[in-house]
Amino acid sequence: QAPVALLWGEADQLLPPEYAQRVAQELPNASLSLLPGCGHLPQRECPAKLLPLLREALAPVPKAAPK
Repeated sequence: QAPVALLWGEADQLLPPEYAQRVAQELPNASLSLLPGCGHLPQRECPAKLLPLLREALAPVPKAAPK
């Protein structure tokens, strides 16, 4: 039930985007973001594209207003 953010290199040849799409379909609260021009190691290959998505995924979830 926990939210899952899949941040995936669109040019990943080890685990291609089709694999990521299958994983996302099996997880009830998953989101998939494909990073264009990135391969299997987006943190090394294109950190400038990865960082904003990573920050968004790790941002604290706002608490619900009291009822």
